[in-house]
Amino acid sequence: MYEKGSIYFGEFINGLRHGFGKFESNLMYTEKIDWWRKLEYIGEWKENKRNGLGSEKEDQGKRYMG
Repeated sequence: MYEKGSIYFGEFINGLRHGFGKFESNLMYTEKIDWWRKLEYIGEWKENKRNGLGSEKEDQGKRYMG
């Protein structure tokens, strides 16, 4: 479990996200109003960073693949 309720399911090497996994994030995104934005990434990781093929989906319906 990560800050603000974010969570990762997937492979690890030496305690780092590495291999294939799914990361669900809740991000606070404004200065004056508490507004939360969800983000989901499913794909490849290398040394705790997104790397290679994957897809990203925002709660507002935007989707990125690559």
